Amino acid sequence: MQVEVSLGADVDGRGQARLPFDQQPLGKARTYQEVDHFVCDRARVHMLTVKKIKESADEVAIESSLDLVSEWPLQDIDLTLFLVSKDGQVIARKFWNDLRIGAWSRHSLPNAQFKIPSARWRELFSADSAPLLRIVVDIQE
Repeated sequence: MQVEVSLGADVDGRGQARLPFDQQPLGKARTYQEVDHFVCDRARVHMLTVKKIKESADEVAIESSLDLVSEWPLQDIDLTLFLVSKDGQVIARKFWNDLRIGAWSRHSLPNAQFKIPSARWRELFSADSAPLLRIVVDIQE
């Protein structure tokens, strides 16, 4: 399963407008509950949360966390989270191998932190462009 979430201006699940993520206040989390609609072999990303944890003249750092659920009693997955530019270039990636999720518990992953040079960050949001977070869930057999 692959789910892509834009960090650009959009509308949340309740119909409220969201500014592009480069305008998100430092330390304020943004929740993407709409990812819950995507299911693969009964596994789904219940929620994605992203926040900017650092913004300086040199570097911007964002932190994301995922909440995974499955309707199977136990399900083994691999998970990759990518930060991708509008033109498809992978800026950063975080990989988790052999995660086990199940019907009676959610699996919150360690936070993924992506550090981007400030100039590159500004470039990612230039000309009405915005990067996206790509979530890839690989079901293990």
